[in-house]
Amino acid sequence: MGKLLDSPPVWTILMMAVAWVQVAVTGPVLRGTGVSLIGWVFVAAGIALTVAAAREFQREKTTILPHGQPVAIITTGVYAYTRNPIYLADALVITGFCLITGAWSVIVLVPLFVRVITRRFIEPEEGKLSARFREEFNAYARSVPRWIGRRDG
Repeated sequence: MGKLLDSPPVWTILMMAVAWVQVAVTGPVLRGTGVSLIGWVFVAAGIALTVAAAREFQREKTTILPHGQPVAIITTGVYAYTRNPIYLADALVITGFCLITGAWSVIVLVPLFVRVITRRFIEPEEGKLSARFREEFNAYARSVPRWIGRRDG
């Protein structure tokens, strides 16, 4: 089971499955065309963010796999705004799915996902980057937040 949980997409699917079960058991709480439309916007944004991030990995010819050994630090494109655009995209997809299905569990699932992904994947990945590209990574980490936004200096 530990090996299975060692994949971020599995965690994304797991969170969506919990939302689906919650809706199956308690029924949808969030309803309406507007809520569903907002959900689809979140899902589309997540997909677009994943594609943009994957292109940066391709351009830099470094691994996209969480447990792989990086050969470069990506600081351009979406990585200029978040150090973890793919994980942010996953959180957007989970949020969108919960809105589309009417799951109230979005309130706990997204923060839980963020915590699990940070501990299980982001912290070890950043450790590898810091060990291999010490000064360059530390400067990048000081200027770009882990999740979203833009910092100067």
